[in-house]
Order: sequence, then C-alpha cells, then structure tokens
Amino acid sequence: MDEVHVVGAGPAGAALAYFAGLKGYRVIVHDVAPAPGLKPCGGLVPRQVEEYLRIPDEVKLNEVRGFRVYLDGELLWEKHGGLWGWLINKPLLLKTLLSAAEQVRYKSYVRVRESGPAVLRDGTRIPEGSVVVAAGPLWAGAPADKIMAVQCIVESGEDFEAPDTIELWFDSSLTGYYWFFPVSERVARVGVGGYASVDELIERLRGFMERHPGLGGRGGYRVVEPIRGSSLVVAGPSRRLLEAPNPVIGEAAGLVYPISGEGIRPAIASAKAVVEKWETGRSPWKTLSGMVTWMRRQRRLLDMVAKASPSARAAVLRSLPLEASMGIALGEASTSMLLRIALKAPGAVARVIKAMLSE
Repeated sequence: MDEVHVVGAGPAGAALAYFAGLKGYRVIVHDVAPAPGLKPCGGLVPRQVEEYLRIPDEVKLNEVRGFRVYLDGELLWEKHGGLWGWLINKPLLLKTLLSAAEQVRYKSYVRVRESGPAVLRDGTRIPEGSVVVAAGPLWAGAPADKIMAVQCIVESGEDFEAPDTIELWFDSSLTGYYWFFPVSERVARVGVGGYASVDELIERLRGFMERHPGLGGRGGYRVVEPIRGSSLVVAGPSRRLLEAPNPVIGEAAGLVYPISGEGIRPAIASAKAVVEKWETGRSPWKTLSGMVTWMRRQRRLLDMVAKASPSARAAVLRSLPLEASMGIALGEASTSMLLRIALKAPGAVARVIKAMLSE
C-alpha cells in the first residue's frame, strides 16, 4: 500500500497524514468542511501529548502552570507550579500536520464503512485497507453515546488574576462541567459540556460568564467569537473499529477520555499506532492499551456519575483527594495508588474507585 485516503482533517486525520507522510506514504485527506479546525474546542493539551508528537512552539498560545477546581461556586482545589500543558492554536496545528499530505480536499465527501471499498462522490472506488476513517462524531458509524458542548471566546475588560491558570467549574446539577481557559492576559475560551440540550447549555454558559469573577464579576467582557457547539463521543474506545479493515481512529472510534473530554492526545496517539501497525504489524489496540484502559475506567465512572443524585455527585467530588482526581482525569493514576486511597476514603468514594477499577 503506497496511497492512503484519510476521511477527516481534524486532529486524528491530520496526525495520520503527518505520521504516514514521514514514512513515505502518499496521503490524500478528504473533509466535508470548507477548512480545518472549525469544530469548537478548548484546545488544552497536557504535556504528556509529547510522548507521541512534539507540539511546535508556534502552535502554543499559552503555558498552563496551574489549575483551580470549583464545585457549586466553591473553590475545592488549587495548585500551581510546573508545566501542566499548553493551550494551542488548533487550526494552526492541523495546518502544520496536514502539510505532510500529498493533497487535502475540502468539501470532499467519501462513503466509507469499516470494511469494503470506499466510494468518492464521483464514483471512484478506493480499495479496502487503503482508507482510514477519522471523521469524528460526523461519521455515521461512530459510537452513539454523545454529549453536547458549547464554547465562545471572550475578552475581559481587565487582566486576569492568573493567566497561566485554567479553571474547571463543576455544578452538582449537571453531569458535565464548565471551563475557563485563558489564552492570554485578557482573552479566554469559556465553555460548558455535559448531558443537556444545546439550548440549556447555551443558557448555562451565558449565566456562567455573568457570574465568573474574571468576567462579569470584574470589568465586564466582550464576546470575540460567538457561541458555537458540537457533539462529543463519550462511549469509550472500540477495538472493533480501531482494528477494522478500514481503521477508524480518534473520536470516530470512541477514543476520547469520557470524563475530561480530552480528545487531541488520543487522536494523535491512535493515528501513530495505526501507522506503526502498517510498518511492524503490531496491534494498535495493544499499542494503546494503557490509554484505552483508562478510557474504559472513565466510562464506568461517567455511568456512575450520570446515575447519581446531585448531592451524591457533590459528596464524592468533595471527598476525592486531589492526586486521585488529577490522576483519573489524565488517565495516569496507578491502580495501587487508587486502591490505597480507597482503603482510607469515605465509603462512597471507596465504592466509586473500586467500581471504576473493576473489569
């Protein structure tokens, strides 16, 4: 196989084009959108992404060196120091990665399934095994369980107190969370995602911005980029899709951390794993085993959170130690560490940890 057709020019498809291009494949990328990077995205990538791909300096907008976590308006945790990751210019990252492709065809529709030949709009057939699906939630075969997220970009009338610090705001009445990600001293990406309708999320987001101490609570703000929304696949990873004759990668295969909604790192990792399979024969599922284990654990946790009452969700979040919360969110906590915490934690927290770790 010398020629590869990639369906989707988002993070997974662009990364596939990059890694395959480095190996000498002729890559043609198809996307139904008119340009890359149109899907709204918080654009936060943890430093662990560089285990798979070095993020170019020109793509990094802001270093993340601290975080705050709130519950129902109350500050739960705050931590500063060290490099946690970056807020990135996602369209520029995609453009950089796509430069390795032979061609990028926008407004290009491809009919593709897990197996069999793909068909272009003009009737051209692409042989099975020469196609990679990276179309995210737009692909008809993507896992069905999705949440909605909405985001806008705002400019504050005053400098932020800590422009290198991200904020996550949990509301016990919502299975989801709000985010406040400063990309400069006065500009931030602000959004909310969860199990709710688009109209409800938009209303929640507007109220959140009015209440936020760095926006409506200070010198006011203006909207730089209006509210936009998108669905996000949170069903958990699918081995069948990842290892299909026409491999499915990134969000289209459920490769998203269901609790945090982080998708750029697994998109890049899954693209690299598929290219490595072509070169070495190694199963991409095995290559990504640590990552998919944590996605499945997060999926079990999401199921428990969605079924719990608002008071139960709040009680668990308040009782969960910071190191466990961060380890769960990033997919890095060791099983032994979580079990040690479960032995000392209140009953509800212990039950949640043990259920999450059960296979």
